[in-house]
Amino acid sequence: MGFHQDGDKPNILKGAIEQGATVVQYLAHSGTTGSRAVHGLLCDRLTAPPENQSHFSEELVYISELGKFVSFFPNSIHKYHMYSAEKLERLSDEEIRNAEREKLELPKEGLLIVNISRPNRFDLAFFEMAFEILQNVEKAFLVLVEHSKAFKLRVQALFKDKSMDIRVCFIPFIDSDYEKLYTVLGVMDCVLDSLTYCGQTSIVDSLWGTGVVFTVKGNTFSTRVAASLVTAFGTPENVFESKDALVSKVSDILNNCLLYTSDAADE
Repeated sequence: MGFHQDGDKPNILKGAIEQGATVVQYLAHSGTTGSRAVHGLLCDRLTAPPENQSHFSEELVYISELGKFVSFFPNSIHKYHMYSAEKLERLSDEEIRNAEREKLELPKEGLLIVNISRPNRFDLAFFEMAFEILQNVEKAFLVLVEHSKAFKLRVQALFKDKSMDIRVCFIPFIDSDYEKLYTVLGVMDCVLDSLTYCGQTSIVDSLWGTGVVFTVKGNTFSTRVAASLVTAFGTPENVFESKDALVSKVSDILNNCLLYTSDAADE
């Protein structure tokens, strides 16, 4: 049961305990509940490896499929959003793609690195990582969601301190309009995941919209969910063991993309 998703869940849990039921947590907290009343946690071996069992009050119960890695996090990447596939494919046309970028007041030239997570997912470590990549990749921009004016002003101040004012852009918050969300994600080049608290639902959306998510596999449940999703998506090479490894590889990939597009334009 996912305790944070429904206000009645604690009452359901209380009733289950009184009846002596076995309670298994699923898709609730990014970690342990710390409650002896919850007996198991449904997860996968990448998100919560066996050696981390001592950090959980629940017994780790693994989802698995013969010979194949399966993420514990449900996703609808392949089943429920196919209605957008043709529209996303259209965005590979440079003219259409640039027109959509222009609507969002985003740079038409250069590479757009996006993160659509809420402000509570970001810390200074994330921005330091982003700064390093932007320093390495001259024509790259970071794109964030303008969740609030205060958030936008704080981020702009960070970029101004680094003399990178023009290297950060903002897009409006999109609520429950998935077709619009995927169109926005479709004009981005890649997604840079947060560090201390990685994306989860936003990573599912990002994988569908862009297909390219870079993430660091941390040491805790809350820093490994994105790694689980990216691996299940079929791109484990985009999961890194450290921030430095990510910065180095992603910088190389993006610079090679710029070189390729430049050569193609010359032809």
